Amino acid sequence: MKTAAQAKPTRRAWPEFWVLGLLLLLIAVVAGHWFIYHGADREWAQWLYRRGRFGAVLLACGLGALGIVTALLRPPLIRRWRLEGILLVLLVIFSAPIPYAYPSSRRDAPSEVHLQFPLRGQWRVLAGGRVGAHNPLSLEPDRCHGLLLAKEVDGRRWKPGTTDRVDPSQGYTMGARLFAPAAGEVVAAVGDEPDRSFQLRVKEASERGNHLVVRLAPGEYLVLAHLLQGSLEVGVGDLIEVGQPLAKVGSSGRGVPMTEPHLDLHLSTRPEVGRGEGIPFFLGGYTLEGEAVEAGQPKGGLGGKGAPLGDLLVREEGGSDAGKAPVPEND
Repeated sequence: MKTAAQAKPTRRAWPEFWVLGLLLLLIAVVAGHWFIYHGADREWAQWLYRRGRFGAVLLACGLGALGIVTALLRPPLIRRWRLEGILLVLLVIFSAPIPYAYPSSRRDAPSEVHLQFPLRGQWRVLAGGRVGAHNPLSLEPDRCHGLLLAKEVDGRRWKPGTTDRVDPSQGYTMGARLFAPAAGEVVAAVGDEPDRSFQLRVKEASERGNHLVVRLAPGEYLVLAHLLQGSLEVGVGDLIEVGQPLAKVGSSGRGVPMTEPHLDLHLSTRPEVGRGEGIPFFLGGYTLEGEAVEAGQPKGGLGGKGAPLGDLLVREEGGSDAGKAPVPEND
């Protein structure tokens, strides 16, 4: 009979391969977050932000499921490394998709082209501005510094008697005249998409709907989206000036994340949908709480049941378009 001293020492059990895979995945998630903030290749940074983080969650769930199967086939069910594997699954699931504002490479370098407020009347900022991750636009790389604007009359965005808020023609925003906020060259123009209720989106609706893209400067493209069908007054190749009539605001496209007619105004490093990075900009030519603003950065927000929390921008008919920006030279 062997004594305890003579007993052969047990070999240390190494973690199963699915646990090692989760450990490597967690390291990759941390590295991915760092790359999103500091990586030089912004195409990869956007891919990681839009898809890579959520792909990591699916992979973690797959490895966790593999761990459960392994535990059932190789008893005992509870082992130290398996418990640590479960912890790793939870860490990846909660850390990879954590919501935060997209850190555009231009976040500290606003456009030098100051925009003029392109609308007339009273307009509520539904979303936009430097207000953190609770601003839904901040989660969109190409729109993270944009604005969503809806017209108000006597504190209402819908005409009296409107109850269902499905018919976009009942919103004061529909048909409002849009003027050029800056000088530039039109590089994209779409004006034939039908206007729809954003609450009844269909697969045929494009992301921007009827829209204009105007090149303000090299690597700076102004997007004006969700315009009224058939209302465009300019086309590709046209050089526009500040204050020039461009179109009317409509209810075309998907309109995410809002479900009412609005104007989507944002500045991006590329003209394509979802490809560029948002650029902060200064907006002037309006009044806010009775004070004239020549270079501001409005902020938006909606509370419960759509209660407006964002700034109310006011510009009367016939307002001045002082401080016009020059038409940019070709890239």
